[in-house]
Amino acid sequence: YMLKVIILAGGSGKRLWPLSRDLMPKQFLSIVEPESMLQTTLKRLSHLCFDSVKVVCNEEQRFLVLDQIGGEKCVEAIILEPCQRNTAPALAVAALNEDPNTTLLILPSDHLIENDENFVKSVMNARALADEGCLVAFGIKPLGVETGYGYLKKGKREKQGFQIDQFVEKPSYQKAKEYVNSKEYFWNSGFYLFKAGVYLNELKKYEPKVFESCESAVAASSKDLEFIRLDKKLFSKCPSGSIDTMVMERTDNAVMQLLDAGWRDIGSWSAVYDSSARDENNNVIKGNIIAHKTSKSYLRNDKGILVTIGLDDLLVVVNKNAVLVANKNSSEELKVIDGFLDLNDHDNDNLNYKVHRPWGFYECIDRGEGFKVKKIRVKPMKRLSLQKHAHRSEHWVVVTGEAEVIKNKECFTLKQNQSIYIPAGIVHRLSNITNKTLEIIEVQTGSILDEEDILRLDDDYGRH
Repeated sequence: YMLKVIILAGGSGKRLWPLSRDLMPKQFLSIVEPESMLQTTLKRLSHLCFDSVKVVCNEEQRFLVLDQIGGEKCVEAIILEPCQRNTAPALAVAALNEDPNTTLLILPSDHLIENDENFVKSVMNARALADEGCLVAFGIKPLGVETGYGYLKKGKREKQGFQIDQFVEKPSYQKAKEYVNSKEYFWNSGFYLFKAGVYLNELKKYEPKVFESCESAVAASSKDLEFIRLDKKLFSKCPSGSIDTMVMERTDNAVMQLLDAGWRDIGSWSAVYDSSARDENNNVIKGNIIAHKTSKSYLRNDKGILVTIGLDDLLVVVNKNAVLVANKNSSEELKVIDGFLDLNDHDNDNLNYKVHRPWGFYECIDRGEGFKVKKIRVKPMKRLSLQKHAHRSEHWVVVTGEAEVIKNKECFTLKQNQSIYIPAGIVHRLSNITNKTLEIIEVQTGSILDEEDILRLDDDYGRH
């Protein structure tokens, strides 16, 4: 029977602030390896014999996903979640419309594997269990006391694996220490393998409302370019929950397959430190940094120069518009800080972050009362929608390339250093009609500078 891979790419990565943000979550960033974690996950599959891949992601990140998969022919579909409902519904919408006997390998997009050969061996062993109707969770032998992972308690042997006596959510430090010392508990990797029909039957048995909501949302879904759009109204009615709490903890068919492949969940800065190469002072150095009498620290700098003197066990991350300084072992506290940022409406949280679109991307590089400055990059032979704005005017300056601009019924060609002004209410369109990248600087002025202030009159990508 077929083996299909489901990659879950809808996480928010709040514990890796300020690098991971709403517009650019951690799975799309190169944090430990040169490629992004999503790209690394796809690359890992080259060692595995499989049929195709489905990626499940948030609607907001659809063009970012499309850009990063880079035309990978193995990707069969990109399923867009109109709202986050956790892993159990995400897996349901991926499993629906599959042959019940199709085996599904579930992979989060933000985990690392050091030994691809052992990874493939574990998957093959797990397939034998899945063929007998088991839902397989992959367990990791603990390398230390971790409070950021869930745990699986090993039961009696089940052919290539073990029955699971207990699922434990992220424990306290004392409990985690007891689990590790007992040698009966393993980290829950978040990797799973099972038959599509078996998972859906168990979900329908224990969470019929989730199953029905997902079934309805998939039945009413629509194809949009390379994407499958779930029906928003129907999917939003779906209860939220993880595969563990909704299915794995309740089913009689859950088994554990050991995975000894150098697995690591890059969910916190301490995990990033543990997974990164260190210098002679046990420092991880990323960027332009002078570390004097500094040891056992993670130092990352994306702007200017960073100097540290006489520091130990510190976490310092300097981003384009934010700085994090913390004890290296306190990175879990970032969940609290993220809530504080949301509460205080920090508008500049996504400043300097690229927002991907089917025609290229834009990046907000400055903003203030009554103005916003953006860098816009348009791919060769691509164009933006024909549009107008009710509340803002725009001034465009060409930095590189050649632009064609529609302004009302007039057409202009702009070359490097040339500019044009688009008043509010004027119908306009920006196009790149050459085989080279077009880059412009856009200065917006007005009372409301919101991305929602766009009335699209015509669009090559079917956006409304």
